[in-house]
Amino acid sequence: MLVSCNMRRSGFAPIRGGLVLLLTMVTSATAAPVTIKGSLRDTQNKLLSGRISVFREVPHFNAAHHRVTNGTFEFTSDSQGSIVIHATAEGYPSREHMIQAGATGTVLVDFTLPVGQDVRGRVVDINGNGIPGATVQVRYYEPDKPPRRVRFDLGEQTDGDGQFLLHGVGVNVPFYIDVHAPSYLAKTSELLKLKSGRHKIDSIVLSDPVSTVIVTIADKNGSPVPEAEVVLLADPSRIPTESLESWIHDRSFAQDGLTSRQGNVRFAGVPPGHITVQAKTTTGVVEKEFDVLARQEHRITLVVP
Repeated sequence: MLVSCNMRRSGFAPIRGGLVLLLTMVTSATAAPVTIKGSLRDTQNKLLSGRISVFREVPHFNAAHHRVTNGTFEFTSDSQGSIVIHATAEGYPSREHMIQAGATGTVLVDFTLPVGQDVRGRVVDINGNGIPGATVQVRYYEPDKPPRRVRFDLGEQTDGDGQFLLHGVGVNVPFYIDVHAPSYLAKTSELLKLKSGRHKIDSIVLSDPVSTVIVTIADKNGSPVPEAEVVLLADPSRIPTESLESWIHDRSFAQDGLTSRQGNVRFAGVPPGHITVQAKTTTGVVEKEFDVLARQEHRITLVVP
């Protein structure tokens, strides 16, 4: 496993789109820059255009993206912590490479991407009706390799009938499909592995015993606090660390938003169970844990300093 993702009680880092990274801050001296140089090719040795993404977690989470237009790349990065290099190109499954902390000089990283293939599927409810607007994402899982650290691989949204089409999925590489849809519980497919010529998978069925949580942020005088950053994270302390593990866990539920003029923010589609609500204002950060019951509306008030 590449990283231990610990929940931090002193703050949070919201990411628009519902994903949240809660990271343990690590302090140490700044390391010397390392030069990362390499190429992006297919299995026929053809140079590819694509993107190289660099992810670091020390001293804080940092992501940098570099366009590759001629098949080669070169850039520098701080090597204070380990570095994950994530390579993507349209029509090809992604690949990752990790550079250990403290690397110096020039590190050569050459990626060879095999040709992927399109995969069709459908997301439906328990009655077989298609669910439109669901986010469908591939997450590769190779037992002999560390879990993928990022969720920036293939992702699409379902159409009006719940149909989706994923391009460039890896052949003979185990993967899951993670599905998130408003007002439904997040769902992970069975472990899949494409063989040449397989283009369609079974429908993914979502259930909906979800709830609504309305969070109110007030100051110590009881006045509403507008434009406060609020994050709702479901079940942060009970994320399993076995076969379905990923850096941003597929079964966790995370949303973020800003409070209205009345100090309220509404979260729909919250799964029942244990949740944590965190609020950040210019005066500080507060947090509250809460248990959510299925198919109910819950109201939570947080008082900030």
